[in-house]
Amino acid sequence: MIVVDASVVYKWIIHEAEEGVNEALRLREQLAVGDIDVTAPDILLYEISNVLAHKSSLSRGEGQKAWKNFLLFDISFVSVTKDSASEYFAISEQFGISSYDAAYVALAKTKNTQLITADKKLAAKVKPPLVRLLV
Repeated sequence: MIVVDASVVYKWIIHEAEEGVNEALRLREQLAVGDIDVTAPDILLYEISNVLAHKSSLSRGEGQKAWKNFLLFDISFVSVTKDSASEYFAISEQFGISSYDAAYVALAKTKNTQLITADKKLAAKVKPPLVRLLV
């Protein structure tokens, strides 16, 4: 099992020629054939919705299609609780990262696995083995 954040999932949806896209697509393929299990905090739903609706170069119709395709990915979502939110706060303070990023880090820590990210700033602040940067 791995945890992925929005920076990875966005590469699954929008295949722009940029760093890490090939590895991201390999992870997506492994998920599709059942070679890996993927989990994420439910904030991933909000983050992907937001980026597709407001920050991508997609037309409205393309964004809606991309959203529907995203929902087909077999990602296990974990909902926020008061306890997990407290953990997000602690991790956010410890590493100097956003609470959004801390949600992914906390889930990886709880599941005793790695967070895979394309966010260089996050990977620089939270080092392996907890976080691994796509290359």
